[in-house]
Amino acid sequence: MQAFEYPTLIHCEATRIGDQRNIRYDILVALQVREWLSIDQAISQVLEEAGYAFMYSGLAHPLDRYLAQSPNHYGTAMSLCQQLSDEQPIVCQKVAVLGGDSQEYSALCYVDIEKHTTPQPEKLDGQAFWERAWINPALKELLFKCNQLDPEDNNQTAPVRTYLIVDATRYIEHRGVFDLDIISDCPVMCMFTGESAETLKLAAPYLIDVTLAPQAYQDDSRVPHFHRRYFDTLWENNIGIFIQSSASMEQVHRHFRKFLKFNIEGANNRFFRFWDPRVLKIHLEGLSNYHKASHHFFNVPPDPRGNQQLSPVTFIYEDHRDVIDDEGKHQLVTTSKVANFNTQNYAQMQQRIKVDGESANPVANIPLMEIIDKEFVEQKRKQFCDKTAIWLIDNYGHKKIQNMTSSEFLFKQLAPLKNKFYLTLEYEVKYALAGCYLLESDIENIDSSYLQHLNFFQHSPAQRAENFLLAILSQVSHQMTDNQMLENKDVT
Repeated sequence: MQAFEYPTLIHCEATRIGDQRNIRYDILVALQVREWLSIDQAISQVLEEAGYAFMYSGLAHPLDRYLAQSPNHYGTAMSLCQQLSDEQPIVCQKVAVLGGDSQEYSALCYVDIEKHTTPQPEKLDGQAFWERAWINPALKELLFKCNQLDPEDNNQTAPVRTYLIVDATRYIEHRGVFDLDIISDCPVMCMFTGESAETLKLAAPYLIDVTLAPQAYQDDSRVPHFHRRYFDTLWENNIGIFIQSSASMEQVHRHFRKFLKFNIEGANNRFFRFWDPRVLKIHLEGLSNYHKASHHFFNVPPDPRGNQQLSPVTFIYEDHRDVIDDEGKHQLVTTSKVANFNTQNYAQMQQRIKVDGESANPVANIPLMEIIDKEFVEQKRKQFCDKTAIWLIDNYGHKKIQNMTSSEFLFKQLAPLKNKFYLTLEYEVKYALAGCYLLESDIENIDSSYLQHLNFFQHSPAQRAENFLLAILSQVSHQMTDNQMLENKDVT
C-alpha cells in the first residue's frame, strides 16, 4: 500500500459509455484517501456513475504540487477539492477532449441579437408634444407592427402583444412623480404580489400592456396618453424593456416573476433586475450558449387549461445613443437591440442529445441562477477594473496600452493573476495591476526580475503583490530621475 498526501489529484483517460465515436476525454479526479488500495477500481466506479468508461490513470500529485505544475486547472482543481468529504472521497470533472474517431460537437448559440438604429424625432421649439410625431416610424414598426393582424396570414389566430416592464425607481427619477398605479389607458400589474406590492411599490417593476390597437396604429390622434409621454420623456433613459408575446398578460406576469430574485454566496435573495436594459444586455449575452436556461427564460409556459403552444418571447431594449454624420449634418440616433430565441439551434441540440446523450452538448447545462451568478461576478470584476483604472490614471497618468482602454487592459490581466499567481483579494490584485500598468505590459511578458516577487510562494499573496509593485516603482522612479537629469543637462 502506498500512502497518499491528500487532497490528491490524478488525470485519467476515459470514453463516454455507449459513445460509438470513441472520443477520449481527459478527466481530472480529486481524491481524499490515504491508501492506494484498489484505487483504480474506485475511480472507475465514480467515472461510471458520471457516464464515463475508465481507461487508465496518470501520476498522482498532492494539491500544492499539482497547482504548481498545472496552474491552468487551478479553478477546476480547487472546486473539486472543495467537494470532497468523508461521504464523497472521490470527485471528477472533464477538462479536455483528447481525440477520437470523429470531431466532437461544436457549441451552438441560442440567442440571436440584432441591432436597430433609429433617428430621434425632430422637436420644434414651441410645439406641444401631442402635436408632433410621438415616435420614430421605424421604432413604431419595430415595437407595434406585430400587434396588427396580417390579412394575408390565414394561420394567424391572434396578434402578438407588446408589453413593457418598467422600473419604478428610475420612472420616478425621470418622470418626477409616481403614477404607475393610476394609469387609466393601459393595463398595469405590479410584478410584486401580496404585502410586497404595497410596501415596495416605489421600487418595484411594473408590467404594462402597451399593445397598440389598429385604430391607434393608423391614427396618431388615438394613441394612448401613456405611449406619448413614455416616448417623449422616458425612452432612452433605461427605464424598462419591451417584450413581445402572444401570451396573456397574466401568463407573462406569472412567467417573469420566477426570475425576480436569485441567491449568490454571501448575499441571499438579491433582485435580478432583468427589466433594466443594461442588465438584460449582459444577461442575454451570457445566456446565449446555454440551451436549457435560454429556453426556460424565453418561453412562457402555455395555459394548462388550453392546448395553445406559445412562441418564444422577443425582447426589445435600448442599447446606446450615438451621433452619426449624415451628409455633413450631425444626427442623434438611438441603437436598440432585438433578442430572439433560436428555435432551430435548440431543436438541433435536442436531436443531438436524443441520439448521443448529454455528451453531445459541449457546454454543460447549469441552472439559470448560476448563470446569473456568473454574470454578476463578471460585472463586479469589470467595475473593479473601472475603479482601479481611475485610481491609476489619477496617480500615474493616462496610458494607451495595446489600443485598449485602461480598464480593458486591466481586465485582461485578471485571469493570469488568479490562475498563475493565485491573487484573488482586491488589494492583492490592485497592487499587481498597478505594476502591469506602470510597465505597460501584460503580466506574462514582464521581466523575470519582477515576476520573481510574485513567484516567491513562501510569502503571502499580499506580500508578493506588494513586493512586485515596490520593485517596479523603484525602477520607474529611477528612470524618472534619470530623465529629469538629462532634461536639466540639456537646458544647461
